[in-house]
Amino acid sequence: PSVTRSETVTPTVSPPISPVPPDTRSLPSVTRSETVTPTGSLPISPVSSDVVTSSSDILPTPTPITITFVSTNITVVEDDISVDVCLVRTGDTSVSYTVTLSRCNEVTVSSPCGDIIENIDYRLENTVTFEAGENTACTKFVVMDDNIVETIETVELCVVEYNISTTVNILDNDVVSVQFVNSRVINVIESEASFNVCVTKRRNNDCPVTVYLHTCDYSGQDKATAGVDYKPVMLAVTFETNEFMKCFSDFSVFDDAEIEKYEKFNICLFTNTTAVTLGTTKEVTVNILNDDVYFEFKEEEYRVEISEKEKKDVTICISKNGMVPFSVSLSVTPIEVSKMDVVKDSRVPAVVDEDFEKKTQIVTFAANNNEQCIKVTIFGREVIVKNDRVFNVTIIDGTTVVTNATIIAGNDTTVVITDAIFVVQTPFDVILSCTVKEPLVITPFHIVNDSNNIPLGYKFMGPCEYELVRVCDESVPFRVHVDFLSQDLSTGRVGVVVGEEGDSEDDLSRITIFENLTLSFENLEDVPFRGLLTKERNFSSRGIVIKSNGQDVFVNATRLGILVHVTRVEGQPLVVNVTLNREENVQPLPLCGLCGNAASKLVYRNSNKTADINNPDQVRTFIQTWKVLKEESFLREFNPDCGVIKNDTVIGDPLLTVPLLVIRDDTYDASNELSLCYEIHGAAFKDFNLISDSCTSVNSYYTPMNDPDHGNIISKIGVVAVNRENQCVNIEVDLNGCAAKFNGETILMFKTEHGISVMKSSKTVRIVVPNCVSQDLIFWVYCQNISGQEMIKFVVSRGFNLRPTSHGLLGQFWNIPISVSPYEIPSEATPAQAAAIRRRNPYTVTVSYPGVPVRRFSTYMWSRTWDRTPTPCLYGGNRQGGPWSDLPGPNDSLIQGVYKDYITPSLFNTTFKYSKFSATCRA
Repeated sequence: PSVTRSETVTPTVSPPISPVPPDTRSLPSVTRSETVTPTGSLPISPVSSDVVTSSSDILPTPTPITITFVSTNITVVEDDISVDVCLVRTGDTSVSYTVTLSRCNEVTVSSPCGDIIENIDYRLENTVTFEAGENTACTKFVVMDDNIVETIETVELCVVEYNISTTVNILDNDVVSVQFVNSRVINVIESEASFNVCVTKRRNNDCPVTVYLHTCDYSGQDKATAGVDYKPVMLAVTFETNEFMKCFSDFSVFDDAEIEKYEKFNICLFTNTTAVTLGTTKEVTVNILNDDVYFEFKEEEYRVEISEKEKKDVTICISKNGMVPFSVSLSVTPIEVSKMDVVKDSRVPAVVDEDFEKKTQIVTFAANNNEQCIKVTIFGREVIVKNDRVFNVTIIDGTTVVTNATIIAGNDTTVVITDAIFVVQTPFDVILSCTVKEPLVITPFHIVNDSNNIPLGYKFMGPCEYELVRVCDESVPFRVHVDFLSQDLSTGRVGVVVGEEGDSEDDLSRITIFENLTLSFENLEDVPFRGLLTKERNFSSRGIVIKSNGQDVFVNATRLGILVHVTRVEGQPLVVNVTLNREENVQPLPLCGLCGNAASKLVYRNSNKTADINNPDQVRTFIQTWKVLKEESFLREFNPDCGVIKNDTVIGDPLLTVPLLVIRDDTYDASNELSLCYEIHGAAFKDFNLISDSCTSVNSYYTPMNDPDHGNIISKIGVVAVNRENQCVNIEVDLNGCAAKFNGETILMFKTEHGISVMKSSKTVRIVVPNCVSQDLIFWVYCQNISGQEMIKFVVSRGFNLRPTSHGLLGQFWNIPISVSPYEIPSEATPAQAAAIRRRNPYTVTVSYPGVPVRRFSTYMWSRTWDRTPTPCLYGGNRQGGPWSDLPGPNDSLIQGVYKDYITPSLFNTTFKYSKFSATCRA
């Protein structure tokens, strides 16, 4: 009879069992559906007995399979994401075969601070399939990165049917950050005794983590003493899971009856485990505020320079040390000193009413006031005294009765009166005087011996080089030039043009005698610093003497009857004073210029027309007629735009401030002076170009801050400059020790060579480079510590000497036209949105760098720069000076291109995308 068979044996081992062909013999009818699926090396079940077989129906026995793990101990770091768990198959490998991985139930998981949980700590693909012919197969053990600090977590994986296992160890790479909650300074009044200190933890932890909190010494002056001024403490601070802040009241200070200055000690954190890192605030300083109080003069000595018959006030300040919850009044008075009290031989006692006014004054300190000042009047004698005169100012007593605190006065302070030193003493009487001072006002020649003649002045609105005074007869070679670059005297220059009678214009000497509040060191026989011996230059035919002493410069034109005095008293603005003297039987030559003439009239150049000082339009025209022609300009490289620019640029951490050259008409108001503030955080361990000009290149090297998450700081400055011998010089300043090198040679104090000089102090390096022009560029590198972060601050003086084509992260904004206009609020903005935008004082800046498309971007104006200098600054750009989308357009990049375009291959390499360095240096 017919036999119907459906016989398919599908083994997962090798060799394969082929289907048996149909049997054509006459057998009883049997229907079978038989599938044999062997696993591992288990035996194949026998065929049931009701089957009639022949020799061709006998199935061959497969080779046994053995499964083992490649590794019985696997380690993975949590942020590795996954690790392969692999098995090896031996025996029959000719067919596909699948086994199942699972967590071993009988094994206890090793995780002392919490269970390891599948799909929370890890995820397992639990099937492993060997394809035909494969003897090794793997699956993924996926690690879940949870940002929780844990100990090593261990899970054991098994293949149950083969009785094999492997251990997977998960190593945690998370770190807890611990720091103080308090600010870096804690003020504690001495009588308050105890105070709280709190510590915070960033990130959670499965297991407890411990840091140590302890009192430690303050490293500066006024150090408090442990056990005397405060209680020494050592605490172990343990954070359990889900604890993020802990506070302690174990700290206290001791109240004593002594009158002391504020004393200080620190509270420090430390850790002895790699699972914990300390944050930026790992140390706080405790100021012990004395609740007794004492007073002292802020300065031990005040020095005042005074001229003959002059009357002047000196400001003397008193500091209050200690805190009391009430006001205190003191009596302060000047007193004479005896000859025996004068320590220095060159000094003599000052005389009451002849040298100073003796007047007792009451000074009242409110509870929250720590400084008060008084003014003491001093007098200049009719005849110059060679010796300095001295008197003291003393605190007599406290007029407030105090029961719960002690009040004492500090020592006296000394006032030293010294006479102003004139270059040439003359018997002339001053009949006329012209003065330039801040705010930038010129008081033209006026009669000085008539007390009823109140001089009028006019605002000087010309940021170019002008003639302040000159002899109207142009054959007499004497004139004074001024150039106040940013409408104030702090960036001003004063110079004279002098010569012998009959000299041509080419033969005249042009000398910059004063600039930026500092004596010009490249003139007057290289007088670089304050305090050196007087330098003098004579022009005999006209009796002209130019002489410098410290920060004062005198130009005395004896036969012309003119004395020019440029000076700056410490703490006071620059003053330029021109006086016309009278000598018996000598008639002074007529004078012209911004100072007017001897008749106190403002006379136009090359015309007898005069301007009314009360008419602003006429004054503006008068000023423009005295603008120096291009061929006569010498105080700075000629700028045809005569733009208003600022003199310094400062880089912080790294926060940049650059001056803007704003082209205005003659009505320009100095209060509109602007700077641009933006950020360039760069990239760690990369060099970026700051300034690139044809003969000067400055690079900065960025490194991470103490906390790398906060960004990068500048730790090196590299300058490539061309000296006056057309040789390239490399100058390096390193934050480490503020070390300076000149072509690899370490500079200890000062080095100068062919127009390039480097001067170093402990934390400052001053670099002067020619930049292939008549006036130098001056760089300052400050190695500073701001809130525990060491960093370099880079300052550029005389930025007006950079060419308009200069480039770099800083240089691209100097001396090019910048347009600043109010931001136009989009019409679709709601009233609330428009009001919010207006509150932030937005402006649109348009930059027209030569030869490239105009850039326009939005900014916010603040009243100060990054370093809190009270100069309006436009803040814009993202953290890398790129496009800023805080306002809806325009949002071009603040800098040209992107910040990576300014990366240079090394500290002294001048090449980058926008490099302007073109000098070819000789060996």
